[in-house]
Amino acid sequence: MSKRQQSNFYNILRLQPNATDSEIRRAIEKMRISDRNNAYKLVLDNMEFTLLHPIRRAEYNKSLGLSNFRKVNSKAEFVDVNQETVEHRKTQRTTTNSYNQYREMSENSVMSAKNQRKLGRRFSSRKGMRNLIFIIILAVIGVICSKPALDYVMGKQQLATAEQMLYAARDKANEIIKKEKQFPVKMQFDNESYFSISIKPLAREIQLNFNENASTMLQDKWMRVTYETPPNFSYWKCTFSEDFSSLLKPANCY
Repeated sequence: MSKRQQSNFYNILRLQPNATDSEIRRAIEKMRISDRNNAYKLVLDNMEFTLLHPIRRAEYNKSLGLSNFRKVNSKAEFVDVNQETVEHRKTQRTTTNSYNQYREMSENSVMSAKNQRKLGRRFSSRKGMRNLIFIIILAVIGVICSKPALDYVMGKQQLATAEQMLYAARDKANEIIKKEKQFPVKMQFDNESYFSISIKPLAREIQLNFNENASTMLQDKWMRVTYETPPNFSYWKCTFSEDFSSLLKPANCY
């Protein structure tokens, strides 16, 4: 057995490689309680970051020479990580459909404002005028409220794409590190119109910056993955700018 296999996360947590998410959470929480001075906080955070995400756990198991499957409940049923990737893409399509629905609502609100004159002709009495004013107020509120909703949905979609591209860049750098035994000095990235990715070899970082073409909730924000090498193992640490909106904080970034 290699030194890496002897000191892997499962051995530290005293769990089998096919342990469920619940078993892993309990084991990590038990170690956090024992670690009163937070001396091993980074290590425990990395364990949670790696083992509680299906794709990252599969990559970690593969690096240890273990199976590409994981136990999901007490009945010893197993799920293929590739299937979870398909489900993730379905979720992305659902987000796109939601964005189109919000856009349609916004366009309908604008049309309501344009038809105010036609509606006014139907309300000649005092009661009719009150109803007309009420409808105008509702139309204005609809136009005002639709903008933040559209911005939020667009931000969620852009963030999901940006996270995928950043993690793809991280995986590519990881392959270079394993092959050349050093952090890459130069890399090419696939950037979008609303973000760009750059590498900082001295800091061993890969950073993604959102620009003015991004959703207003993401403009001038950044995400970063840093290659950390404490004794006996290495891992990637993910961070993001402090002014990130609480509604759009990356769920998989700790």
